[in-house]
Amino acid sequence: MTEKMTNRGFCYRETIGAHDDGTPLVRYLARRYPHSSLDDWRRRIDAGRVRIDDRPGDAHTLVRRGQRLSWDRPPWREPDA
Repeated sequence: MTEKMTNRGFCYRETIGAHDDGTPLVRYLARRYPHSSLDDWRRRIDAGRVRIDDRPGDAHTLVRRGQRLSWDRPPWREPDA
């Protein structure tokens, strides 16, 4: 049996588009990444894993077109190949 490897995590980066201008950060993330709930995203934001223009995000902050969003996903175990 092989041992599963844990990676180093990943920082996802994107730029907010015009269509999402004025959307609360937590709603933007839940709509764009529906694999996670509003509560999941709120916890990530509160833990400081989501940043807007290199500053910690707030769940209720309204995102603006052109802002840079980053989300630090912590390390996870890779699936078997």
